[in-house]
Amino acid sequence: MAPIIKWAGGKEKELPYILQNATEFFASIHKELELIYLEYRCGKYCEGDIKKEIGSLCDKFHSKILAILPQTLGKNKKKLIAEIISSLYSKMRRMKRIEASKNILPDKDIFDNLETAVKGAIYTHLRMLYN
Repeated sequence: MAPIIKWAGGKEKELPYILQNATEFFASIHKELELIYLEYRCGKYCEGDIKKEIGSLCDKFHSKILAILPQTLGKNKKKLIAEIISSLYSKMRRMKRIEASKNILPDKDIFDNLETAVKGAIYTHLRMLYN
């Protein structure tokens, strides 16, 4: 399979490591993310609170977030954290709207949506670095 992103100088060789690190990062936080979402869904958090909760979780796992990208791609890692927070916030809001208009999402769909938000944020960050 061809790499999703190509960099001048062959940095696409780093992509498998980035994806592995992203998967490991998500595995370490997914239960807490799911709990935040479930509490948001049942009304414990309003939209403003949910972003703060996601930010607090990212603060807690700050070093794991920074380890996602290799040092050679370490520019603007604060933007990576901001991108992850923004992506998770948007995804959780969207999931709640879908559930309100249709049905409650199965646990697997919640997991998949949150994982997609994290990996999408990393992809967006990499595209920003590339451009």
